[in-house]
Amino acid sequence: MEAIIEKATNLGELSRFLSEINRKKTSHIGYCGKKEEKIYQTLKADFISDNGDIKCLIARDRTGEILAAIGFDIEKTVAEVWGPFNKTSSIYLQSQLWKQLVNEDPLIQEFHFFINEENMQQ
Repeated sequence: MEAIIEKATNLGELSRFLSEINRKKTSHIGYCGKKEEKIYQTLKADFISDNGDIKCLIARDRTGEILAAIGFDIEKTVAEVWGPFNKTSSIYLQSQLWKQLVNEDPLIQEFHFFINEENMQQ
C-alpha cells in the first residue's frame, strides 16, 4: 500500500478521523477522547509547540483519505503517545509514522501509552 506521510495541518479533519477511529475498542487509545470537539480543543492546546509546529503526523492514500495518524503530547522529555491510529492492517505504516515522529524530537526520553486492552494491533 502506498501512503503519503505528512504533518497534520487541518485539526478539524484530524479530529474527525480520531473521533471515528477511537470509538472502536480495537483501535482505542485512552488519552484521546471520542468527541470530535473535545479532541480538537486538546490538539489545539497540547499538540502545537510554541513555534507553531504540530506534533502529529498522518498518512494519506492517493485519494487524500487519512489512513493513519500519530501524535505526541510533549512535556519536556516525556511524551504521551496518541496512537498510532490505523484504519488499515499495516504494521509497516504504523512503524513509519512512529519512526518519523520520534526522529523529529530526539530530546524525548520517555513515552507513555494508554492502549485499550482490546487494541491488539498496538
